[in-house]
Amino acid sequence: GRQRDCHVGLNLSVSYRSTPAGPLHLVSGEGCWVKDSSGLLHLDCVSNVSHCGHAHPRITRAAATQLSCINTNTRFLTPHLGEYAARLAGTMPAGLEVVFFCNSGSEANDLALRLACAAAPGGHAEDVIVMDHAYHGHTSALIGLSPYKFSSPGGLGKPAHVHVLPVPDQLRGPFLQADPAGDIARAIKEVRKR
Repeated sequence: GRQRDCHVGLNLSVSYRSTPAGPLHLVSGEGCWVKDSSGLLHLDCVSNVSHCGHAHPRITRAAATQLSCINTNTRFLTPHLGEYAARLAGTMPAGLEVVFFCNSGSEANDLALRLACAAAPGGHAEDVIVMDHAYHGHTSALIGLSPYKFSSPGGLGKPAHVHVLPVPDQLRGPFLQADPAGDIARAIKEVRKR
């Protein structure tokens, strides 16, 4: 904890800092479980690896095999990049044949924003609609689109071109009918009228 406090930027907050035993200190993970420094297992519903699990043997082997061969970027021809892109594109609906490789969610979301702006009339989007509580990444453009960031202490507030829609929470939210998609479509229509 002390080295992190001294050498890691404050923008990277620690989750579960105030548990009865102090900050949650994770040391390993397997599947959907993480283990803390006292050996206690916790079900991981938070980490960004939830879709494949921690220490997945097939993923670990594939990464180790590739890293033992070559570790470079996409600007060079390598044996597997085109094959992997074709396999990914093969899982998409017709019309989606091009794959963009990114290193992070922030980079992917920033690229998605750039592509959306380029596809907008005149090559520039004037308004962006986001869901409340959303977090899109650490880039300057994405913090301005992330209510989780701009509405938090230290945030700069919502930019004028950003329109925030409520999360379609059928239990506690404003959309208590059986048509959340229709409710969101109507909310988007209201934003477009402004």
